[in-house]
Amino acid sequence: MANLLNRRGALAGALAFLPAFAVGALSQPMADPVFGAIERHRAAWERFEATSPLIDEVVAERNGRTVTEADEAEYEAANDAETALFLALLSTAPQTKAGAQALINYASAFDLGIIDDALETLFATLLRSPLIAGEA
Repeated sequence: MANLLNRRGALAGALAFLPAFAVGALSQPMADPVFGAIERHRAAWERFEATSPLIDEVVAERNGRTVTEADEAEYEAANDAETALFLALLSTAPQTKAGAQALINYASAFDLGIIDDALETLFATLLRSPLIAGEA
C-alpha cells in the first residue's frame, strides 16, 4: 500500500507539469473521446486525492480523530473509481492528432513507476513522430 500511496502522492506534482500543448488541447471541443476520458480521470484523481488524508492515521491523530471504517470505504471507492477510469482512458483510442498527443502526455505524466522503461521510451518516440508531432 505504501508503494501505491507514493505513486499517488507524486502524481499531484507531476500533473502540474503537463506540457502546455496538452493542456491547450484539452480546452478544444470534445470531438475526440480521449479528451472526455482525460477529464473524467482527472476528476476521479482529484476525488481520490481528497480522500487520501482520511486514512492517514498521523493526520487523523493530529486532528483529534481516528480513522473509521467509513473513511476507509470512501478511500477505497475513490481508489477503485480512479483505477477504473485510468484503465478506461488507456483503452480510449484517440481520433485526432491532438487527442493522441494529449493521451500520450497525460499517461506519461501519470506514470510514476507503473509504466516500465520500455514504454517510457515508446512514449518519447511517439511524441517525436512526425505523425504525432505535427510535421507530417
